[in-house]
Amino acid sequence: MSAVQVQFLINLIGPQIVKQDTIMRSAIPVYERVMVTLRFLATGDSYSSLQYLFRIPVCTIGRIVKEVTVAIYEMLKESYLKTVESSTNN
Repeated sequence: MSAVQVQFLINLIGPQIVKQDTIMRSAIPVYERVMVTLRFLATGDSYSSLQYLFRIPVCTIGRIVKEVTVAIYEMLKESYLKTVESSTNN
């Protein structure tokens, strides 16, 4: 993906996947959440290898990948997934 496409994706799904900072920790930024997911989808790397690359725990990567892929699907399904309307002949 080009940088422009990644930025488009971040702008599109960012409001759905953004998390708030707390007193205990800083939230993982939207850009990093998208990059972890895209890396997983593009390479098929295990969560364990992504853990060392992004310095994010495996359990958190699992949650991030699920949340971001659902957000991508929800935002892009109308534009990119065309379905055929089933017609009934009654």
